[in-house]
Amino acid sequence: TRYTVKLYFAELDENAKPGARVFDVALQGKTVVTGLDVVSEAGGRAKPLVREIENVTVTDNLTVELVAKTPNATTGQWPVLNAIEVVRNENK
Repeated sequence: TRYTVKLYFAELDENAKPGARVFDVALQGKTVVTGLDVVSEAGGRAKPLVREIENVTVTDNLTVELVAKTPNATTGQWPVLNAIEVVRNENK
């Protein structure tokens, strides 16, 4: 079955700076968003950012992976995802 997946992001860390939290997003083992920097792309902290991925094939379970691209041991900025919306595509 195919789905549209909406991923909702917002940087809530009041000390977050552009470039400190950069990550990729994979669905079903396939990278669908590369180099996401929520602070930069949303235009600041505490601002919403939505990425919509269409026609994601799911058989049993939806797998979402967040892959850090910044040196997290020094910045403490791990990838963050605030919400997921999954809508089944209608067969036409």
